[in-house]
Amino acid sequence: MRSGSWLMTMAFLTTLLSVPALADGILVPSHVRPAPDATPPAHFSIRYHRVHLEITGQVLNCSVDQVFHNETRAELEGIYLFPAPPGATITKFSMDVDGKPTEGRLLSRDEARSIYEGIVRKRKDPALLEYVDRTTFRARVFPIPPSGDKRIQISYTQLLTVDNGLCEVVYPLDTERFSSKPIDEVTVVADIRPGAPLATVYSPSHELSIDKKADDHFVASFEQTRVVPDTDFRLFYTLADQEFGLKVLTHRPRAGEDGYFLLMASPRRSAEVEERTPKDVVFVLDTSGSMKTDGKIDQAKGALKFCLESLRAGDRFGIVAFSTAVNAFGGSLSSVEEARSEGLTFVDGLAARGGTNLGQALEAALSAFDDPGRPQFVVLLSDGMPTVGLTHTDEILRLASEKRKQRTRLFAFGVGHDVDVPFLDKLTEQNGGTSDYVRPREDIEVKVSAFFGKLSNPVLTDLSLDFGRVTAHDYYPQVFPDLFQGGELLVLGRYRGSGDVNLKLRGQYGGATREFGYSVSFPEQTDAAEFVPRLWAARKIGFLLDEIRLNQPGRQELVDEVVQLSREFGIMTEYTSFLVEEPAGGSAPVPGMAAAYGVPGGMGGPAATAEAASRLDRAMRARMGGYAISQRQNALNLRGQAQAPRNEWIDAEGQVQPIGGVRYVAGRAFYNRNGVWVDARYRPEQRVMNVQALSEAQFQLGRAMPALNQYFSIGEHVLVEVNGQAVMLGPEGRAELTEADLADLMRG
Repeated sequence: MRSGSWLMTMAFLTTLLSVPALADGILVPSHVRPAPDATPPAHFSIRYHRVHLEITGQVLNCSVDQVFHNETRAELEGIYLFPAPPGATITKFSMDVDGKPTEGRLLSRDEARSIYEGIVRKRKDPALLEYVDRTTFRARVFPIPPSGDKRIQISYTQLLTVDNGLCEVVYPLDTERFSSKPIDEVTVVADIRPGAPLATVYSPSHELSIDKKADDHFVASFEQTRVVPDTDFRLFYTLADQEFGLKVLTHRPRAGEDGYFLLMASPRRSAEVEERTPKDVVFVLDTSGSMKTDGKIDQAKGALKFCLESLRAGDRFGIVAFSTAVNAFGGSLSSVEEARSEGLTFVDGLAARGGTNLGQALEAALSAFDDPGRPQFVVLLSDGMPTVGLTHTDEILRLASEKRKQRTRLFAFGVGHDVDVPFLDKLTEQNGGTSDYVRPREDIEVKVSAFFGKLSNPVLTDLSLDFGRVTAHDYYPQVFPDLFQGGELLVLGRYRGSGDVNLKLRGQYGGATREFGYSVSFPEQTDAAEFVPRLWAARKIGFLLDEIRLNQPGRQELVDEVVQLSREFGIMTEYTSFLVEEPAGGSAPVPGMAAAYGVPGGMGGPAATAEAASRLDRAMRARMGGYAISQRQNALNLRGQAQAPRNEWIDAEGQVQPIGGVRYVAGRAFYNRNGVWVDARYRPEQRVMNVQALSEAQFQLGRAMPALNQYFSIGEHVLVEVNGQAVMLGPEGRAELTEADLADLMRG
């Protein structure tokens, strides 16, 4: 919201399309009684915003609780507008005015449209163009005393639609363009009781805390403080009709082009834990002298003891402690029922001294497994480089590859900044596992314990997918991880072909190979699930960064692909962010604009691209220290991206750094170039139509092509690609369009 506007509104409005959706309310000032010393501008903020979604069967009961705060020294009068979803019934509206409840009324679609457009025209506030074209609840809010609060509560019911076992709920929470300051508290709680077992509960927009009460009862929630939400809340849940639930979401805006898909799979019943295959685990603990510092050895021993306590009946374990030499517990794998107590005593007696003989330790651990029918895990904790025995990392990688059995998974925790990050990453990646890093001052016990708690209950291993006559390609992860109890498999990729297919999921389950079949549709064209392409792009960028870092530090074509995907989907890394932030060089000005600005196709020019490659190459070559760990964490975050990517990056000190200058709206990336929001799809050779902001021409375009309202709402200066042409919204341009103008734009 711009500081020059006297109206600063706090709004929760979104264009609600074909999916079942919810909507929050907007409060706008309609009258101001100035205090003697009052100074403009007048505006509201929000104390808190709480939403409770109760889903019983297919009926949604939504309760919204908001407290608006008058930031001024003037008494304000406001109008509260609440866009009601199709088929929704308002059941409660509560607001005290002088101790009495106020009245509100439902407006028709035409009345609602008129009110929204009137607010936009009068207040010069293009953000409000993202209005809801449907019935609207309206109520007068008066008075709001100087520096005072007004609490508003509204509830409604709505019948949800379940499509082939899949239900989506959308709650507009994107307030970035309407907020003058962060909201103190934002909370959304979804209590889901569909009356049938649930397979998955998933949000592509927010990281949820999920509490599984029963097979048919989940509670999903998130809470943020001091935040300006910039992403609508979206929730999917799927009903389970098999032991392993699986659903696929697709997006394919243009027929003939490759589509995008998101596959979600998870075990249905908690009872499946009882059917799991007992596992073998060998713990490999670095007890070299460097582990004495900062209490690392004591933390590592505590983490290892937690893991031993977490083993279940039927499991077997081994312990390999190593420094200059190897000190193994027992001569072979031990039954947890018979040897857990002795194992705990062994761990208590370990002390840190000597060098780091990692190669011998791994050889001992990988040689311990004797039953190929059981899941096999190696868990390594180490804080440094190998200094004894095999010291060349290539030799250790080759040793691990030779000694590893087919079903063995190797996981590693690097402790501190002295570890060789690319080496550990490659070691685990080549051996079916993952690596993680514990920075100085982080708690080893907490990190390892959280990891092993998940690892304790494998329910499907050695996964594979058969897509039938549809060709799936460019999917991530490229090697599917094992599926653990309470976990979820998310696969993002592209597809060719179309139609209904019998998708098959195969894996090792309960000691045998199991196969599960699912009827899945891959349409020729669909505008649904528009968030999927960006999630796919985030994962691919993460994969490419790892490829550059681990394997191909000098591959320019990989760097170019990272930059291209970053631009197209608005996913910035610390290496591409300056391409957005720096002044453009060499870009031609758009007709009608006095100042030149850059466009995504030429952000920064060749010199900037070369500098990006240089920075990326230097960073990817880092092997040790905080910088190397951050590189790995950034890539891993993107590779495992499950929610809407946020433009932020972890620096060498482990601090999260936000990146500005880019927005992703309704499937398109926009870049702020010298005060103009430029559509990533725009190309300099395209013909540009200049349209005056907040003129009749702008509203004509919004009515003819409603999707444009979302793009125009970004700001007062927006350049949008339209069917191979472009519209420049700004202070200059046409005030009204002819039918021929509209037809030309819509035709392309």
